[in-house]
Amino acid sequence: MTTKDYYQILELEVGADKSSIKKAYRKLAMRYHPDKQVQLDSNSSYFQEIQEAYETLIDPYKREQYLQARWLEQAMGKNSEGFLSASEIIKLTIKTEQYLNGVDKFKLDSYTLLNYLLSIFDLTRINTILSEKNQSIENTFLEHLIVISTQLSSDGQSQLKERVKSILENNNNLHQAWLEQIAKKKKSELHDKLIIPAVLILVLLICIVIYFSAK
Repeated sequence: MTTKDYYQILELEVGADKSSIKKAYRKLAMRYHPDKQVQLDSNSSYFQEIQEAYETLIDPYKREQYLQARWLEQAMGKNSEGFLSASEIIKLTIKTEQYLNGVDKFKLDSYTLLNYLLSIFDLTRINTILSEKNQSIENTFLEHLIVISTQLSSDGQSQLKERVKSILENNNNLHQAWLEQIAKKKKSELHDKLIIPAVLILVLLICIVIYFSAK
């Protein structure tokens, strides 16, 4: 996975404010916009990059997702790219787990993390693990991946589990542990979803009691 450097495309410093992003976009649009003058195909293609960078960095939600993807990629380094042996995949898995243990969970976007995990643990690498035909390697990989998946939503956990289903088929215990973890996450998500309406109802009931008590 290689994340585009949108700040570099807009010729900005990382963390540039909204005003600077708009100013940089206007400047580059004047130079590369297809409607301004006859453009080379390469300029037209570059303008599309400029638009993509601007639309990402100017939108708070898209920018946060982009920064987290960029942050994860830089933190994990070049080892997340290219062919890896089974032992190197295990090392990458452990490194990912250790890195996530030190991250502020409230700043971690589950969707961005899921996409990152699916990209570094692609089917080629899953097949590399399987090709070893080594139960110990498979178990070690799964054990660390299950811990990593606790950072995801229940849907994200299910998607990651689906990615490694061919390995899970060889270990019923870890498969069951993953299913139990997903069930626990769903219960937690339901609790979080219901807590606000429950608090509002409680506040309303208290207000009603106070109202009638004052009469």
